[in-house]
Formats: sequence, structure tokens, C-alpha cells
Amino acid sequence: MARKALHHWYGLYQALHPKIDSFEGEGGVYRFLRHEAEDSGYDEKVLKRMLKAGTFLDRLAGAGLALDGVKCGYAHVELLERLHQFSPAEAQHLLTDVLSNSITLKNLRLVVEENAAKGGQAQLAAKSKARSYVAQHQRATVELVQCMGTAFFGSTSGEFVLVKSFLSLRQFILINDKTSPIAIIPRVGDSSIKEWHAAEEILKTAMAVKNRLYRVWIVLPYESPIAAYLFAYAYRERAINSWLFIATISRDGTGLQHYNDSATLLDLDLRGAGGGDWAGHSLADGRMIYGDLPLLSGAGVD
Repeated sequence: MARKALHHWYGLYQALHPKIDSFEGEGGVYRFLRHEAEDSGYDEKVLKRMLKAGTFLDRLAGAGLALDGVKCGYAHVELLERLHQFSPAEAQHLLTDVLSNSITLKNLRLVVEENAAKGGQAQLAAKSKARSYVAQHQRATVELVQCMGTAFFGSTSGEFVLVKSFLSLRQFILINDKTSPIAIIPRVGDSSIKEWHAAEEILKTAMAVKNRLYRVWIVLPYESPIAAYLFAYAYRERAINSWLFIATISRDGTGLQHYNDSATLLDLDLRGAGGGDWAGHSLADGRMIYGDLPLLSGAGVD
């Protein structure tokens, strides 16, 4: 059973934080924390919560915060951090009340729940808007593909078929030619991830079915920021204009344009934009580590 705690939680955080940042001892930082928890009379899990709360408080209030200015418990700060996820402005507004302990945990929890509900409604609205955008792009693609005709996509015969499902693909248009089948796939990209990541996901989708098709066309919205990354990644894989082609909807929305802007290759740093950067933590002591894995010599396009 842990001894009675002898330290103010934020004072303990201030004492331990620099030690953790500079820790180089044997056994890892987690063993160090276990020892500190025993010495301070706190349960190890509670100590970790205090440290996390202190880190957030420093980020929100500034690292120069004095110990006597923190009259609340760490549970208040945990709720404030949760509030910050939904409304940074509201969290900043309540910071003084939290630090002075002039707002109860119950009332603070109510504020968090109210903002969480608002955030949930906003997320639902955003998802609904995204679904509507995807559906609109799919409808436009189906109409424009028929207007352009099969020759635009490199087929002299075959008919357009709207396929509802095939392997990993959802709705797409198939030029049903027994010898040279062509898939035309409308995509907008996942707006919740970066453009380079969305381009990688689209390329993976195309590569998963390429062995069954003569060509794969990806149709993107007008001026889609994903187009440049998809072109660059497909070029690196020797796929662009070989079996993979990109089209974008025209400015006026009345046709499709073959995207073939090789000038973008000079503007994109593929290694820095999804091509090789990584982030992780050490399994030995938990510290964050960053690095990159550049292309090996001879890989991709020379």
C-alpha cells in the first residue's frame, strides 16, 4: 500500500519533468518512474497522470507558472485538457478559474460534456458534407465518362458498365472489353489525412487490381491537390501513363482532362512528404525518435 502523498502534484511534476527529459540511467525511464512513485507516496499510474497533466498545463499556461498559482488538483487539469480537444478557446477562457480552484469538478465536467456534444454535431455535419461531396463527384464522373467516350480512355470497343463492387473497389466504371478491360475510378481522397497520404492510398487501391486490367484511370475533382502527389508516386513506380492514368474534371465541369503535369515532379519532396519520414518511440525507454528512410539507390525511377 502506498504511503500518504507528501508533495503537491504540480510541484512533483516540476521536480521530475527535467529529470525525465535528461534521464540516462539504467533500467529505462519507466523503472525510474516506479521508484519516484514509491518515494513520493503515489501510485505509479497516478504519478503518470500527474506528469501528463503538468505537461499540458505548461503548454497551455506557459512553463513559467508558479507552484503557488496552481490551487487545483490534477483531475481539474485532465478535464481542462479534454475540453481543449473540443474547444481550445473555452479551455483558455476557463484556465484562471481552474488554476484558482474556483470551478468544481462537476461544473467543469458539464462544460466538457456540452462542448463534446457540440463537437459531435460538428463532426456529423462534416461527415455528411464529405459523403455528399463524394456522391456528387461519383455522379459527375459517370456522366462525363459517357460524354468523353471510350476512345478518350484508350479503348476502341467495349461498353461502359457501372460496377457496384469488385474486390477492394467500391463503385467504378468498367469499359467491358474482353481483351483490354479498363477501370475508371472516381476518387476525391480522404480529407482527414494529408494529400500525400491520400495519394498513396489511391495508388495502393489501383495497384491491387492492376493485374486484372489493361488500364486504370483515376478521376479526381478539378484542381485536386492530390493529383500532383498521385502523379509523382505513380511516376516513381513506373506506372504513370503505362497502366495508370489520371484525369481531372475540367474547370467548367463539362468534360475530363488527362492530367500529365510532369513539372510537379520538381516541386515535390517525396521523401519529406510521405516518402520516407517516420516517427516512433523507443521500446527501451519510451523516448520519441524521428528519422527517415530514403529510397535505396536503384529503386524507383533513376
